Amino acid sequence: MGYKFNPFTAKLDYANEGKVSTVAVNNLPSNAQDGTQVFCPDGAGFGKQGNAGQTIAYSSGGRWYRTDTNTEVTPNPLSIWDVGSTFNNYNPNTGAFNKTLISASTLNGIYEENYFIDMPINGYLIQVYVKYQIKNSLRGLGTAPCFIFTNGWGASVGDFTNFANLNYAVVQYDWRGTFNGTYSYPSTLMTLYPAALNRLNQVTNPNANYVSQISVANISDVRNQDMYYWYAIPRRVLAYTKTLTADIDNTKIGFYGNSWGGQIAYSMAIEPDIKATIAQYGNGWIHYWKTNSLWPYSIPYTEPAFSDGNNYYISTLESQAYAKYARNPVLWMSSTNDFHGQFDRGFRNFELTPVQGSYAFKVNASHDITGFEQNLQLWFDKHLKGTAITWPTNPNTIPSIVTAGTAKATITPSNPADVTAVQFYYALVTADAMSRTWVAATTTNNGNGTWSAQFTYLDGSKYVFAYAQITYSSTIIVCSKQAAFIPNNI
Repeated sequence: MGYKFNPFTAKLDYANEGKVSTVAVNNLPSNAQDGTQVFCPDGAGFGKQGNAGQTIAYSSGGRWYRTDTNTEVTPNPLSIWDVGSTFNNYNPNTGAFNKTLISASTLNGIYEENYFIDMPINGYLIQVYVKYQIKNSLRGLGTAPCFIFTNGWGASVGDFTNFANLNYAVVQYDWRGTFNGTYSYPSTLMTLYPAALNRLNQVTNPNANYVSQISVANISDVRNQDMYYWYAIPRRVLAYTKTLTADIDNTKIGFYGNSWGGQIAYSMAIEPDIKATIAQYGNGWIHYWKTNSLWPYSIPYTEPAFSDGNNYYISTLESQAYAKYARNPVLWMSSTNDFHGQFDRGFRNFELTPVQGSYAFKVNASHDITGFEQNLQLWFDKHLKGTAITWPTNPNTIPSIVTAGTAKATITPSNPADVTAVQFYYALVTADAMSRTWVAATTTNNGNGTWSAQFTYLDGSKYVFAYAQITYSSTIIVCSKQAAFIPNNI
């Protein structure tokens, strides 16, 4: 027994029905009696770091509102995309696919098709261009594992003969469109957007066009945003892929996205029919954070005002919000100085996710994972093919001070007997990860399951960064979580 706030009278009412239920945004019912109250752990949105979204919510007219602001609760990713959920209005299974074959051929044992599928959405019709590759000998068996691939900004489909030869079926799709009029159909195969959605032809890059990023601070509906459509397209492609049961095992579908496709890949990590995800470079933290050049290790560190619109956009369309609700494991492949993937903030995604993923990155590089490509195949081999692979965890990097001017970093990797190489790297002062210079440190195997390295620094009041790259006998490479520390504070 106790008192509850009554939003209709703005007073506390005596209540004897007991404890208030806990209900996430995506599970809020539309048929609740007006005045029903629940504790909503994420009703205030993702916020800045994804850890302070709780609110008391009340129902009114089939909608849910916050008692502290009397504004509608903020959608979470599941509430937008789970069919039938609180804010969902798109079902990727609705409407005929109307596959329109463009071409079909077989070369060196690999069968390839190019075709359009129809995608009705919000009263519009998008014709999505799809490319399909599979080993010809696997056609008709219904056993091939499959992954969907999406490329980055300005790019379209590619050639995945290498994976087809590894007995994967590969479905690719285009979301670039005419790329602001640079390309045209039929001389170039591409997704065809209706005139009313001409802006989806990759006209405004949400990464580079900071004016556009700032303007979305006032949005009130996720369905008004370009990224909403670009997140909807792969869900339609997934729905179609699940019909390819003559060739594939639709319980073994993965998703792989490159660059901006990495952002899209993170959005697919919440899909229950996706068994594993690879996000290459893209990992969120663009809106508000990169827009305002907010490097987390700047001294001094200040942030501009964080508006309700900023919160809404991040809660509904940024990768970090999707990481919090992931239903399948994400492999993040990137580089330490990447111009797109947010290196320093990307580790937060793995603190938030309920599903253990993994990460590795190439040192002193941008948009380059050369030498790490084996992780891609092995990740899908483990999660889609069911190959008996033990995937190592990402250890923490533990900093300490040896003497003034000399720091030490230590890791305790999993399965130390299988470790074939460890290399520590460190960097000094530079807040902007894109401009940071990493230096290889002499690495010592301590013989007790730990590895460490010592390195010098000049100013104990400035940041020092350190991490280790760990190679295993399986050829898997993982990296330890970056340590960012001020020596004088240890």
